[in-house]
Order: sequence, then structure tokens, then C-alpha cells
Amino acid sequence: MTSTELLALPRRALRRDHVVFAGAMAMGTAHLLDDGLLHPHTGSADVPGAVASVAIATVAVALYGRLGTWARAVLAGLFGLAGLAGGLDMHACTRSSTARAGATTPASATPPPDSSC
Repeated sequence: MTSTELLALPRRALRRDHVVFAGAMAMGTAHLLDDGLLHPHTGSADVPGAVASVAIATVAVALYGRLGTWARAVLAGLFGLAGLAGGLDMHACTRSSTARAGATTPASATPPPDSSC
């Protein structure tokens, strides 16, 4: 297609919920890229995980406008729950287990690993 033909195509206006969903996915993906590439918790960069998060976010945003109302709500809810669960696992559980271990063990002892929240 030439540029004239592309300009002649009808334009679809983005709905407000699509813009909000795309913004939320961009923020979540930026956080995942930061955790995976810039400040990895394991000490080494997680390039496949970062690429997968970008791919999943891109597909989700592209499909969001084509889905029905109930499917958009389910998709947004699932990604919201995934972000909430990941945030609780990485931030809140780590702090609570560190606080519990520090309160019950002497300063010279190393706390046992705690995998539960």
C-alpha cells in the first residue's frame, strides 16, 4: 500500500479504556524490564523473561480493542491480579519475612530461608 492509500483508510478512535489499559500495561512492562534487566534480583539479567514480558504486553494491548466487553474486563482483571500477586511476592513478603527473621534471631545468626509469605 502506498502512503496515500494508508491515509485514506478509515481511522478508529481509541476508546478511553483502551488508552488506560495500554498505559497500565506499559507501566507494568517497564517495571518488569527494570527488574529483569537493570536491577535483577538474582544477580544476572533475565533477557528471555524481559522479551517475553514485552511480547505478552504487546499482544494483550493489540487484542484488547478487538475483544468484547466481558473479555476486556477479564483480561484487565487477570493482568491486574498478576501484577498484584507479583508485587506482594517480591515486595511485601520479602519485607515481612525479613522483619520476622530479624525479630526472632540474634544479630550474628543468619535467618533460615522462608519461602512462604
